[in-house]
Amino acid sequence: MSKRVAIAMVIGAVALLLPGVGGARGTFLRMVNPAFIAFPPIPPLAGPVGLSFVPGVSQGIVERPNNCRQSITLRGLDGVEPSDGIPGTGDEIICLAHMWMAFDGPSFGTLVMRGEVLGSRDDARTFITARFDQETTLCTRIGARGESAYYEARGTRCYEPDPLYGLVVGPLLSVPFTSDPTQGFVLGTYAPRPRSPLIATEGLWFGEPSDEQLD
Repeated sequence: MSKRVAIAMVIGAVALLLPGVGGARGTFLRMVNPAFIAFPPIPPLAGPVGLSFVPGVSQGIVERPNNCRQSITLRGLDGVEPSDGIPGTGDEIICLAHMWMAFDGPSFGTLVMRGEVLGSRDDARTFITARFDQETTLCTRIGARGESAYYEARGTRCYEPDPLYGLVVGPLLSVPFTSDPTQGFVLGTYAPRPRSPLIATEGLWFGEPSDEQLD
């Protein structure tokens, strides 16, 4: 096994590295008073781990600009085939966000998101935006009519395309999105992971401490 492959397997599994962001752009999360704390624990991160997210080359970011929206950007992926540009055909990158939530009452489940694969096989990218207040009737923006919230979201996980996920096998969506019924919320249980390799998960990156910091 080459050194490059080994590094990709270890580091790519535990964090979305953000080269080029340089700390100037971050994800700001609103803290909330939890509606309920006795839900089943969110599923642990599990493999298989793919090699398409290459540390130092690939880039990824998860943004939650408000309580009813989540955006995901992945760039510089290696070995992922471009998709056909038609939503819901099974060739999209799949991202899952397991979460507890207070949408008109306490609940838990998974937000299932999909994104078309753009670019080329050796430089693939995807851009995903889920607007819960526009796509469903679950969420109301804070400051409008209510204060719907999702909380205890333990890291967004993105996977390579799985043609059968949600189409033949996989989760039955409780609340599908209006624009694409293969995206939406699974409620009352957590959606299983796709059978395809894990690309990356939401995380923080830390450099190695200096000798002075260790003293």
